[in-house]
Amino acid sequence: MDPALTDQVDVDVVAAREESAAGEHVPGDGTRVHVQASASARTARGRWPPSYELILVSRGGRWEIAALTSGGGEAK
Repeated sequence: MDPALTDQVDVDVVAAREESAAGEHVPGDGTRVHVQASASARTARGRWPPSYELILVSRGGRWEIAALTSGGGEAK
């Protein structure tokens, strides 16, 4: 089975559980935050709402992805 090729992906919502993720400055190294990202994706077969949970860790003044889990989403 071939992977779905998306024609368009729009990010709908990005939300963090921890307030430290929303600050103007990245906190000290090792700070972890949980982020939920939801999108709308379109292919020739239809559209679906992929959703991902990310764990970000601060390092060197930037956020890095430490883990990513697919929340799924069904084709419509």
